[in-house]
Amino acid sequence: MWNRCSDAKGAVEDHAADLVSSSVSIAVGAAPKTTDLVEIAGANRVETAIAMAMKAFPSGADAVVLATAYNWPDALGGSALAGAVDGPMLLVGSDPTPVLDAIDDLGATKAYILGGTGAVSGAVEDALVATLGADNVTRIAGGNRYETASLVADKVIELAGGAYDGTAFFATGANFPDALAASPLAAAKIWPVYLVAPGATTATVNDAVTSGIILGGPGVVSGDFAIDGVTMTRLAGDNRYETAAAVAAYGVDTAGLGWNKVALTLGTNYPDALAGGVLQGKDGSVLLLTPGTTLDPAAEAALSAHKDDITEVRFFGGTSVISQAVRDAVRDILN
Repeated sequence: MWNRCSDAKGAVEDHAADLVSSSVSIAVGAAPKTTDLVEIAGANRVETAIAMAMKAFPSGADAVVLATAYNWPDALGGSALAGAVDGPMLLVGSDPTPVLDAIDDLGATKAYILGGTGAVSGAVEDALVATLGADNVTRIAGGNRYETASLVADKVIELAGGAYDGTAFFATGANFPDALAASPLAAAKIWPVYLVAPGATTATVNDAVTSGIILGGPGVVSGDFAIDGVTMTRLAGDNRYETAAAVAAYGVDTAGLGWNKVALTLGTNYPDALAGGVLQGKDGSVLLLTPGTTLDPAAEAALSAHKDDITEVRFFGGTSVISQAVRDAVRDILN
């Protein structure tokens, strides 16, 4: 039985139930176990992000983080900021109406815009100011993606205050998959994300950062990358899918996340994972990447190894994004 979560308007309570779902019953020892297969999707990337926001915050949220629906660099640090303000990440296009409706449904009174007017237009900001008031709308933007990520990290650390433990992620600024894979951890632990330029061997960071997690191998972040006073760990596989599985394993083994509500998202595009990482962080579970047409071997191995711990598998996006073949493969693993 499948119900589609595609209507982004209406009460928060209405959204929470509007999910596409089915169940798989599997035997664990003598006791039957049911694993729910849930699709979270809207008519487009903006509506999908709204659906994720409503699932993550069924009782509403005081603040939201807004990023452009059309590109990824400024948004990569948004998961940590969403964790810091305990609110969702929303994607906005040229028409702010769906997002304004979602903000109203959530009861949010503050908004943080990521990136300059080339990313989120001045017209969108004006609409937010008209709704929330100038004092309640904050734009965080630098001269480029690296400066913006650094400014977002500063805001995350400021808002976290004494709860910040000194850990930060370092991911390439040239592509999105590795940072997206870490977005549940960034949101759950309030660990900011710094973007690293290709070939860079160091970066300037907030003084509060004492521990770094490099995402991806030396082909994306230099093997010589180091920062004085910051202890580094690297999480990497041979490709984006293996790196995502390594990040998920680290999240469970080291950072207190779980496999219970694991999500699958497309590894070759960014929109659904931008918002979905916050949902996963809110629920304390991990995210795996896969191609849209076939289940990646790294994701398959992770699901198989941890199937006894899984009570729900979430598919971010409809079958045009995560195909029925991938879903059937997941069902077979759980069976």
